[in-house]
Amino acid sequence: MPATPARFAFTCEGPALPDPVDPLAAESRAVGGLDPAVEAAQARLDAARFRHHPHCVVCWDRHPFGLQVDYRVTGVHRVEGTFGCGKSYEGYEGLVHGGVISGLLDGAMASCMLAMGQEAYTAELRVRFRGPVRTGRPAILKGEWIRGDGPLHLLTATLEQEGKVRATARAKFYQGRVDADATPLPKGGGMRHLLSQARKRLV
Repeated sequence: MPATPARFAFTCEGPALPDPVDPLAAESRAVGGLDPAVEAAQARLDAARFRHHPHCVVCWDRHPFGLQVDYRVTGVHRVEGTFGCGKSYEGYEGLVHGGVISGLLDGAMASCMLAMGQEAYTAELRVRFRGPVRTGRPAILKGEWIRGDGPLHLLTATLEQEGKVRATARAKFYQGRVDADATPLPKGGGMRHLLSQARKRLV
């Protein structure tokens, strides 16, 4: 009878091969491609947006009539998003409605607060329309947190189209609590006094 071929089992032992993803991530972070602080802020923004206003007319991506802007964290206390300026959002012929523009700017600043892990409400909003925002041409929204004083925070935002700033905003947000139900704004004289004091400090 022919001999039965021997069966051999080989075991290879040695140092584990490095994970190719880790060096890539480290290299990207080294050149600014991935910033751990930015990644953490984006995670806070996504979580807070889902928890506190999942059906937002500005940023919910499935809102049938919404603006559907996906604000992304781009730096420390900064966010950015793009809006297509569709014909459905027109006011005067060929121009985006001013109320829509105000909502876009407000959404950018609110996203800054959410990226910080803070729930907050718009207490005061000032918008300057510096040029026409035309339909059919994408616009870039940028929001930035400037500073805070107690429960009040000062933020700014811009809308750019075709390389030019078309609208700017400056707002004061009243901070609530992320880990609790929505915090109502003070009423009556309390709110007026709060804003009066804030105007003296947040200029």
